[in-house]
Amino acid sequence: MSVSSSPLASVVGPSHIALEVTDLERSLAFYQRVLGLEIFYDERQTGTPPSIKGIVAGFAIELGQIQPPLPSGAPSQVRPQAGAPCMAFTIEDAVGAHGRLKAEGVSVESAVKEIQGVKFFYVYDPDGYPFELIEFPSGARALADLRAYFDVTSSG
Repeated sequence: MSVSSSPLASVVGPSHIALEVTDLERSLAFYQRVLGLEIFYDERQTGTPPSIKGIVAGFAIELGQIQPPLPSGAPSQVRPQAGAPCMAFTIEDAVGAHGRLKAEGVSVESAVKEIQGVKFFYVYDPDGYPFELIEFPSGARALADLRAYFDVTSSG
């Protein structure tokens, strides 16, 4: 494979993440409660598969009901495979958010991790999909904002 100076697909920005869920109503309630998901397009009655499109902090999440729905009594967790995407959301207070989520019974990692000033932990939705909640140092709002920060800290 040859190395090219221009990408084969010119990306203009992130769009959304789509998740297949076993119980659309349960997943919708979870994402609304934990992340504040706001619905902007509802295809529960008209879509095949039924789905919801919502937004969290300017990022779109699509939740789609697995078709056909799992039979009654089937395991409810999807068990994401290796290479499954993991969303990451920037937050202001990782330690405080971790404590609040844990107190509310949300499935979270046992502790907040910290690497070079970046604090983070994983939350698991009702189907077992992980997502990361992350607090950056130096007022950064996204991982890309830390490019210079990591260049400086890793060289010295």
